[in-house]
Amino acid sequence: MKKRGRQIRLFYADGQHNGIVRAELMNWTGYVYAAPRASLKQLLEKEDAHGSGIYFLISKFQELEGRYNVYVGETVNGIQRMQHHDYNKDFWDTVILVQCKDTTLTKTHCAYLEYKTYKFIKEKTLYEIENKQEIKNYAGKLSDADISDMDTFLDNLSFVLPALGVNILTPVVKIENQLNTQLITTMDELIEAEFCILSRDKKVDGKAYIKDGIFYVRQGSIGKEEQTSSQHNFIRNQRQSLIDKGMIQVVGDKIEFIQDVAFTSTSTPAAMLFGRPTSGPATWKLLGQPQKNYKDWEETQVAQ
Repeated sequence: MKKRGRQIRLFYADGQHNGIVRAELMNWTGYVYAAPRASLKQLLEKEDAHGSGIYFLISKFQELEGRYNVYVGETVNGIQRMQHHDYNKDFWDTVILVQCKDTTLTKTHCAYLEYKTYKFIKEKTLYEIENKQEIKNYAGKLSDADISDMDTFLDNLSFVLPALGVNILTPVVKIENQLNTQLITTMDELIEAEFCILSRDKKVDGKAYIKDGIFYVRQGSIGKEEQTSSQHNFIRNQRQSLIDKGMIQVVGDKIEFIQDVAFTSTSTPAAMLFGRPTSGPATWKLLGQPQKNYKDWEETQVAQ
């Protein structure tokens, strides 16, 4: 089936990129506000920021250093929730408020959305949860139809958030397909290209592939545990986050990928594997064609 385009509308309420931004997706009843902490007063003044929904507290500044933390909460009075104990948390500098254009989100709906996002973030992303109490499940009871509607709501939310530069619902591990083996094989055929990386001493031996425009390092790839003093703090922090999440394990003097992990650049995983700054486009080789690197392959794609 041919992929269809989708339209997201971004409204910069203050007329500037670093102010309050409202995001909408066509044919979706939800909408999202992203606001810096310094703009909470202005957000409180907006009439459409006081309904039922969920919210996230994140730190854009920490993310620049490769550290990822998020607080997940649900609310029945929108941004007013921030006037209570959550406002006193120190780590965050940005609030993401998710609301609904109608009044169909009940307390139970919000609790379900909170639980599902909490669970997804904890299991599939780099983010560490800042909530002091674990969200084990949601209170109340929803019908199968309501659960289906809320899951669709979350699918739309996960599509909108990256447009705001927010990746809290973007998985860094490959989500396994639970369908039949034949369909899984068909899905694997969608891989655009495969790459490998190997050091002379064979202490670095990695495999990777591109699928849906995302660069994945394969499970079983190994690299050096030791990092040089020239290694960027961003890489150090991100690698540690993957270790803390159990996506990478340390075995003696090496690291090993336990799952397929997604990256937004080829240089980040290359540096993680070698333990030093490394150019991904030059170092990743096309599988089966070691004379061609990622950069060569990329230029070929653009030329087609």
